[in-house]
Amino acid sequence: MIRKLTIENFFSIAEKQTFDLEIARNATDPDGRFATPISSSDQRFPKIAVIFGANASGKTNLLRGIAFLGEFVRESAQYSPDQLIPLLSFMGKTSSKGLTKLSAEIDGALFDWKERVRFEYSIEVPADGKRVSRENLRYYPKGRPRKLFERIGNEVSAGADFKLSMRDPIRGKIRDNTSVISVLAQFNHEFSSAIWRSLSATQTNVNWAGKQEMPPVTANEFYEKSPDAFERLNAEIRKMDLGIESVTLQRERDGTQAMFHHRGIDGPISYVFESHGTRRFYLAFPKLDYVLATGGVAVLDELDNDIHPLLLPEIIRQFQQQKTNPNGAQLIMSCHNATLLDHLTKEEVYFTEKDASGRTEIYGLKDVHGVRRDTNIYAKYLAGVYGAVPRVA
Repeated sequence: MIRKLTIENFFSIAEKQTFDLEIARNATDPDGRFATPISSSDQRFPKIAVIFGANASGKTNLLRGIAFLGEFVRESAQYSPDQLIPLLSFMGKTSSKGLTKLSAEIDGALFDWKERVRFEYSIEVPADGKRVSRENLRYYPKGRPRKLFERIGNEVSAGADFKLSMRDPIRGKIRDNTSVISVLAQFNHEFSSAIWRSLSATQTNVNWAGKQEMPPVTANEFYEKSPDAFERLNAEIRKMDLGIESVTLQRERDGTQAMFHHRGIDGPISYVFESHGTRRFYLAFPKLDYVLATGGVAVLDELDNDIHPLLLPEIIRQFQQQKTNPNGAQLIMSCHNATLLDHLTKEEVYFTEKDASGRTEIYGLKDVHGVRRDTNIYAKYLAGVYGAVPRVA
């Protein structure tokens, strides 16, 4: 579960901005929708966080920050030696062209631990994207901080728990443009491999280039390998009341195809002839289903563009409710559909707003004074009370 993200000098985010999900200790939770991931701590976090804001206000860039950290830690060992680290520093007129800095506070269960543990990971990259200048990881077993490793350039200082001796030949495999964790995981280093597996439970439709849809062939392969998930897809797609009775997979010469069976129509209809909304839901469902099953994190840009507005609140409820989300999965998404605000509490709502110089500000509704449980968030947002709305001349 993501607890906090801090970003500086990254795409439209210039000065340090913090996406802080921790819920105030005195906040009421009448619906039982907040999570306490570490039982020995009283810190609570939302299982759903929705980011609103005008077009080009920085919503996708916030999600890019989350996606970049996960991708870099998992995949950078596969980069070629001269490959640039895939990020852009702030490019405004007043940009300092200094270091890009990202840090994340997350929690997860490693090895055979029954108790989840808090981790803090940070990275600094110069504007040219050629190397990592600093990388750090620490964790909080029994609530107290312990260093796992600290990296400055290619010099890595490891804590006792990380188990990386000064003479370990793996150290020589760490290149300028790779993560220590990503490299060590390739050599079955115990701690790094556990973190790598934990991060693999993250699902996203965002990368450095922006929103990236799952190809239909990938979705078909997922459903073929996961018959239980395919059965759940059929159950959910029938709830949409689109006249679809079932979805089947049909093997053809050029690969597996999804076929949709409608009431009152003789014969199935191929995926390519289905409506935009049906196709988008078919592609988005694997990510949602996977994180609900594994207790992972889904980071999804513009999910409301993919899902019918009457179905979207039902998906939100699946993450909010303990019965449908027993593993503590988390959904972080951007959204333009303001009607969704009627289904969210203030701790689940965040905004991005861009100033005249192109700098993105990130803030939560929980930090806006005077917002109560009975406040009509939807009406006040449309009236511009909270900012982060389009300006129409």
